[in-house]
Amino acid sequence: MVTPFPQELEHVRRRPTAITALVVFLGYLAVIIGANRVFASDIDFGEVAASPQSVRDGVVLPVALATTYLVAVTTALGWWRPALREPSRRPSLPKWLWAIPVLAFAGPALDVTRSTHVDDFSTSHLVWLGVGFALVGFSEELMTRGLLVTGFRAQLVEVWVAVGTSVLFGMMHGLNVFFGQDASTTVKQVLGTIPMGVLFYVCRRVTGSLVPAMVIHALVDFALVVFGGPDATLNELDPNEGLPIGSTLAMLLAIVAVVVHRKRLFHSVDDQAAPGVNV
Repeated sequence: MVTPFPQELEHVRRRPTAITALVVFLGYLAVIIGANRVFASDIDFGEVAASPQSVRDGVVLPVALATTYLVAVTTALGWWRPALREPSRRPSLPKWLWAIPVLAFAGPALDVTRSTHVDDFSTSHLVWLGVGFALVGFSEELMTRGLLVTGFRAQLVEVWVAVGTSVLFGMMHGLNVFFGQDASTTVKQVLGTIPMGVLFYVCRRVTGSLVPAMVIHALVDFALVVFGGPDATLNELDPNEGLPIGSTLAMLLAIVAVVVHRKRLFHSVDDQAAPGVNV
């Protein structure tokens, strides 16, 4: 029989539950919405990355406030260890799976070097983008692949942890429609970020830490903007100028890994030791 994934909970202040994680998630969304209304109500969403000032007001300040909320909540719950680290006793995974986080990092890094628009950004613009997307990578991963995974693992089998957190990761990007992004682009973004959630989940499982997923997430967003240039509408690149490589290959490999190695990815060492374990 498959049981919920074991976690290291020696120092938690509140036992993890799925409900607690979902309440924190809803609070995170509320903070993002409120902060956006305060700091970026006069910024067109498509131009939020167009200048240092718009990045500061539309990305850095709202996400910094949401990050502060998450740090405070995670500390109050005492969930830092299970949120940031995989259990010490993990099933051995095939070595080739390390290609997934490597390619997930290399693709966006290459896009930055391939971009013909790097010189269109001022130094201060690039710095604000770097700070903003570092906060995005940290906060969105801590929320979804950190706190949601911790809460869901307390009550759900791991396959539903992976699916549930990836779907919620996609759905949280649906907020962009309230910030001015058109509905069709928002739907495409939601559907596109669900498999990205699977990629980041696999990165956590393979590396044993949430930090690589945070770094890769930040780099993916940074590279997307730098590749498109400051005049590009956010999330709507012009295909005539070429398309970024991004983490597409890594994402496809992550999906392959989930299908081919699902028993190792979705089960603990204890699960694998028990006979008759199935997904």
